[in-house]
Amino acid sequence: MSNLSLFTLLTLGCLGSLVYVAPRQIKALNSVGINLPISKNGVIFQGGFLSTISAFLGVALSSRTGFTLLALREVGEFSTEQKTLLMTFSATVLTTLVAFAGHYVIYYLVFRPQLPSDYVIVGEGIRLRMGILARILQGGLVEEVQFRWGAMSLIVWFGFIIFPNRGDTIIWGGIVIAAVLFGLFHLIGAVQLGMGNSKASISLTIIDNMMVGIAFGWLFWQYGLVAAIISHALIHVIWFPIERFHFSRFVERKNAA
Repeated sequence: MSNLSLFTLLTLGCLGSLVYVAPRQIKALNSVGINLPISKNGVIFQGGFLSTISAFLGVALSSRTGFTLLALREVGEFSTEQKTLLMTFSATVLTTLVAFAGHYVIYYLVFRPQLPSDYVIVGEGIRLRMGILARILQGGLVEEVQFRWGAMSLIVWFGFIIFPNRGDTIIWGGIVIAAVLFGLFHLIGAVQLGMGNSKASISLTIIDNMMVGIAFGWLFWQYGLVAAIISHALIHVIWFPIERFHFSRFVERKNAA
């Protein structure tokens, strides 16, 4: 695939996703009494602009960073097609399961019991009302293009310029820094929703998103953007029914108290 085709594919994919996500996101926010100081078109334009810049950066810097849409890995004597599917699928699923297990412990066992009940109602209510497809498109595609394909590529490129002989150390630095930015981005969102004034909420948002961001960054480095997108999407697929179950139980206990 040519650079122009890849840039066009990622840009249009993100724009199409935002067109679907934005009205559902705003509707979910309105349902819990939160009104954004920006219109649906504003959300699409803002997200589309960042995604376009990110798509351009990732494509423009790919020859320097070595990051690709899909990376091939050797697996014994398997053919190219077999090794691509087997290694990418296995690594993606395993990494996703480990990342989700970490997320489950961090969110449900460590921090959620410390959160004010209103935070739980609002935060989980918004995510559930958005629906599974909107979460997959927003997280799996848009956020991975912005934070891995765009931000991580830019960070690693700068790292190679400053420290040209550090190799994997630079890439690991890029993974971690991009993951920190990923956590801070979600923290800004939490603050905008009025949920950023609790120590537990701040710690949860940064630590949880950093942890999964590192997993996505490693997959992006080793197996390409497709693996990171699939892993991020799978996280939401697994999380959605679990979150709905825990949320309904939380509401029942709150109403019974």
